Amino acid sequence: MDEKGDVSLIEISQQSDEFMLNNVVGEWLSEAAVIDPVKMVHQKYLTRGHTQMEADSVHAAIETNSSKIEVYTPTEWETVIKTARRKNPYNVKTVDHQFWKKYPSLVTSIRPGKVVGDPTVTDICHLKYTKEGIFYTLSHGTPLRPLPLRPVRQPSMALKAKYKHSLPLTAAKIADLKSLCETVIPACHRPFYNSLL
Repeated sequence: MDEKGDVSLIEISQQSDEFMLNNVVGEWLSEAAVIDPVKMVHQKYLTRGHTQMEADSVHAAIETNSSKIEVYTPTEWETVIKTARRKNPYNVKTVDHQFWKKYPSLVTSIRPGKVVGDPTVTDICHLKYTKEGIFYTLSHGTPLRPLPLRPVRQPSMALKAKYKHSLPLTAAKIADLKSLCETVIPACHRPFYNSLL
């Protein structure tokens, strides 16, 4: 927060994290950039192979903790994650279908180029989302330029629920769960899985 009370948010991802390199994330960050007191959102990508993120140690702690016990249900995974660190335990927020929101189409693409040979989303090092638009750079330390594909700007609006109810399981998933309940999952955990069927 600066002296005027304006807030800048920074989201940092590994450059190989293609989940974070898409227009859906762009829509969310673009929406976040127009909600007061936020004035801009920076999305920065770390150079591949030269960095270690806090998430790496989080993943390692959870993996180490889960190797000591058998885990059969999502609730048990919550416990594994919470107890993976003795001091300052990780905070786990359980979500259901009501958590997910439908984002309006604010951004059609975050690709800086248009034709073969032009830069692609995996070449981006830094995106900046503001009320004025989206800006990008292909290397750290160089000036940001306007993204050629302009976002479709709509006024900020209340987000609607993406799902009205839990998504149904596919027939293949149901068959897999039944098979696991018969062969792998202990009887004390089967009521949880039977409640999903």
